[in-house]
Amino acid sequence: MKVLVTLAFFLAMLFQGFCNTTDSLLVVLAGADKEEKLVIYKELCSSFFSINLDSAELFAREELLLAKELSNYEYIALGYKSLGTVHNYKGNFKPAKLYYDTALNIAHEHNLLNYIGTIKSNIGTIYEATGEFDKALECYSQAYKLDSTNSNFEGMNNSAPNIGNIHLKKGEYPEAIFYFKEGLILASELNDDIGVLGALNNLGLAYYRISDYKQASAFYIQALELTEEIKSVYYSTFMLNNLGTLHNDWGNLTKALDYFQKSKKLSKVSENIQNYVYASQNIGLIYNNLNKIDSALFYLNDALKSALEINDTYIQASIYSNMGNSYQARNNFKKANEYFIKSLSIRKEQSLVDDIAISHYQLARNAFLQDKLSEALNYSLECNKIVIDKRTAIDNYKLLADINESMNKPISALEYYKLHTQLKDSVFTSDKHIHIQNLQTQYETEKRESQIQSLKTTTKSQKVLQKKTILISSLAIAILLLLLLIGVFVFQQRRLRTEKTIAVTEQKLLRSQMNPHFIFNALSAIQNFIMSNDALTASSYLSRFAKLMRSILTSSRNEFISLSSEIEMLTTYLDLQKLRLGNKLTYHITVPDSVEVDELKVPPMIAQPFVENAVEHGILKKDSKQGEIRIAYIQNESNLLIKIEDNGIGREEAKKTKNNEHKSYATKITNERLKIHGADFKNASIEITDLYDNSNPTGTNIVIKLPLIFS
Repeated sequence: MKVLVTLAFFLAMLFQGFCNTTDSLLVVLAGADKEEKLVIYKELCSSFFSINLDSAELFAREELLLAKELSNYEYIALGYKSLGTVHNYKGNFKPAKLYYDTALNIAHEHNLLNYIGTIKSNIGTIYEATGEFDKALECYSQAYKLDSTNSNFEGMNNSAPNIGNIHLKKGEYPEAIFYFKEGLILASELNDDIGVLGALNNLGLAYYRISDYKQASAFYIQALELTEEIKSVYYSTFMLNNLGTLHNDWGNLTKALDYFQKSKKLSKVSENIQNYVYASQNIGLIYNNLNKIDSALFYLNDALKSALEINDTYIQASIYSNMGNSYQARNNFKKANEYFIKSLSIRKEQSLVDDIAISHYQLARNAFLQDKLSEALNYSLECNKIVIDKRTAIDNYKLLADINESMNKPISALEYYKLHTQLKDSVFTSDKHIHIQNLQTQYETEKRESQIQSLKTTTKSQKVLQKKTILISSLAIAILLLLLLIGVFVFQQRRLRTEKTIAVTEQKLLRSQMNPHFIFNALSAIQNFIMSNDALTASSYLSRFAKLMRSILTSSRNEFISLSSEIEMLTTYLDLQKLRLGNKLTYHITVPDSVEVDELKVPPMIAQPFVENAVEHGILKKDSKQGEIRIAYIQNESNLLIKIEDNGIGREEAKKTKNNEHKSYATKITNERLKIHGADFKNASIEITDLYDNSNPTGTNIVIKLPLIFS
């Protein structure tokens, strides 16, 4: 299980700062009159929410009794609300709901508009905790709408992230992103640094969920920079943990380990035990992924010791889960099962639906590895009943397919494999990402105008200042426009010419990449597999083909992509060609450790047209000898060299072949692309050498030289 600290943990510490004022409030309480005592009881109750819930309940009841004596309906409503919150934090959801309902009725009866939205949000937390997400969303949305009508921006600031979190849990990413951005705007308007941090964190989490690691990383880094600006070591450790988790999932294990170690060091210095536990556990996860089980267990045991000290059962369950994974990796299935059961027991007590599903999946996989197929099937089916998170569902469908195959149930196995493939594609396709962006734009267009307008409501003096600012800005803009008027037409013509050149080049590139012959052959191969009843191979081929098409379409929108992404796309392309051509093609891609594949940036699919030429014109036309393509990436002080060598028939022989309908424009198009990138690529070049053996052509060697561009 991957641990990512979310806003729920973020908000759990918000009341910690009140603890320093508790003693002074108790001193003032002794000499206060009844009206003053109401305020003090409320503050004391709030102070003890994160320290001692029994004490918080005591002060809430004192507040409620005094408020009833004084017939102060505002504080009567607040007293019931505080009692609801105490029981909510204790996990006693039924009495918590009753207290909140009572508070809401009093607020309605006495027209306490500023509290209705907040109480609605509190009721929403009950539904969210019990997994009734639609009811929770309804409560949060009503609170948001009501607070918006009453210009209660603080209430809106509380409701917006709650709405976003529900949409996130339901997999409704456009809506989640919209409300997280609304929360970011609201928190910024209110100068709420902690709210801004929470919004940035949630946006990072939302993009992380749709595997947009670059965007997620950008939001997390913004949050980290803000923690440094406000000099908050606690929140710095929090964001370092999130960045570590992101890079772990991204596959950058070295970076992930560095972030976690920094978080652990800062947590230890600041005596922040909770973040220390998270960092230690996450370091254990990295070592699990690196198959260094002794190191993993060392850090997981260190995390468990601290988690037990602070009685944090949520993180204890997570640590037990990961310790089970460690022992499973050692084939100590009995020990692994013990830890998975411990984790499941805690998660059931806390009604954590997603985490319960994960525990059932882990127990199912552990049983499957021991060939306990019936036990594995039962656990896996239990997971399937309750799972919400799509990533867990993807893994569980695959496990169900494997279990049914082992039980000699091929029809069921195939059905679960299809569900696994369909869900995996639905979650990770770039089409889904494009759909998300389109929905987000539509959603923002429809709602943003009215909500942003309400945020701009200011005092009379602020409006006067705003008018002056607008007047000065207008004059400045008018002067600037006057100065730019002379050069604008020349610039416009130049820009249009450049855009046209870029568009034409990109169209040529896309046509070159999505070669009609290759697409036709690929689809024909899929048809042959289907006709021969080889459904699994056809499905695998189709999945790879779809992945390549999506990658090409996605990368074609970007000026640069990471070298690792470039290599991945090229590998997928060659795998498909190899599957199509069978034994007639082999390939080797060499990337030395010194090449910084994650940091280096290259134009997308820069090598693919040349590799396609090698296959279509060189290797396909060989009579008997097996075709081979060798690709090497070499990084020196100032350049990246891409070497492509094939043992095809050579360029001269290729020109002589008849019916050669495919004309290669690889060199011309690539040179145009490099030219568009301007001065940075002035030393870029393409060298093509024909290879001979005693005047007999033996293939072609191509060297592409690119400047070093880092992210």
